[in-house]
Amino acid sequence: MGVDKLTREMSVVLRQYNVHPNRIAFFERGFLVTVDGETGWLQPWRLRSDVQRYLTVYRLLHGQNSSLLLPLILTKKRQEAVFTSRRAYTFSRWPEKSTRLKWPQSVQDFYRWGRAIGKLQRQLAAAEAASAENRAADATRPAASFPFSGWLETMRQRRQTVLEVRQRWLTAANLPEEERLFVRNVPPMLERIDTAIWILEDLQHRPVPVFSRWTMGDLSDSFLSLPSGEMKLAPWKRWWPGNGLSDLGRLLLLVWEVPQAWEAAAAAVDGFEEEWPLTAEAFQALLAYMMFPHTLWSLVHRALAAQKRPSARVDGMSPDMPRLPIDVEQLREIYRQERQHRPLLAWLNRKIAERRTRGRIVRRLTET
Repeated sequence: MGVDKLTREMSVVLRQYNVHPNRIAFFERGFLVTVDGETGWLQPWRLRSDVQRYLTVYRLLHGQNSSLLLPLILTKKRQEAVFTSRRAYTFSRWPEKSTRLKWPQSVQDFYRWGRAIGKLQRQLAAAEAASAENRAADATRPAASFPFSGWLETMRQRRQTVLEVRQRWLTAANLPEEERLFVRNVPPMLERIDTAIWILEDLQHRPVPVFSRWTMGDLSDSFLSLPSGEMKLAPWKRWWPGNGLSDLGRLLLLVWEVPQAWEAAAAAVDGFEEEWPLTAEAFQALLAYMMFPHTLWSLVHRALAAQKRPSARVDGMSPDMPRLPIDVEQLREIYRQERQHRPLLAWLNRKIAERRTRGRIVRRLTET
């Protein structure tokens, strides 16, 4: 959209709020609007589904009087959003001197993130449990409904995709070194996927805790940091349906980027449990999530996504053959890092044993 068209559209939108700005600052995700010394964040949404999800989660948290929220400014007609022919807009109060929260870099950062995620998911679960609409939906659900069925189905589908890609590479002529190394290491990758699936299948016969049905997805740019140390949810956050425990799982996947990975993982879980203690079954689900080889799967996914693009590699392979997006040394480094994950898996296993009278459920792949 051109600058003139955007300016006209924003003028129309701000009139709905009866706002006459002194200054508008353009940023990557939206606009800071200053009015007589006060600041608000005007968020454009390209997809109607994105703003609908945002408002759904906002209402759930608002019903819990959540301190994580930035309050929405309503229009003159008491509406939460303005819809134009091109997009939707929400307008939130912006706290003074707030900044985007950076990725966790220390053990204390991971504790802080873990506590914020625990608080968020506890409040969302409480709001959903109190919702008459969700209670009615639960009453009509089949008795066999399983909160982690989405995880289970995704793992099964990805396992099949790995097998299909391996078969394509096995039949390819002049297979490059990167793909040959990956193919040789598919069996242990499948073993981890099968173990993760088995862990979740075992959970189907246990009393499973109920987490919220919303997840942040990508954790980047999810929170704002205030000078007081408080954390607020970013007003541009796009929410996804899923199991809320996956947010803690995604945080744990980041611990390998800091020197004190082990301490960071423990701090993240401690922070989460400060807000919402985990049961043995929750730790079992988390173990399944961490058992799945996310990094290796992402390579397969990226290879499939890029296979139709012109390749810079000249290796005699068919142009429609999937190719790994990294070189052989980078792949070897990933395998070295994957071996370092085992102590964390063993630690999660011990957490299950501590909170369950019977012994460990997984031994072979989690022992060091």
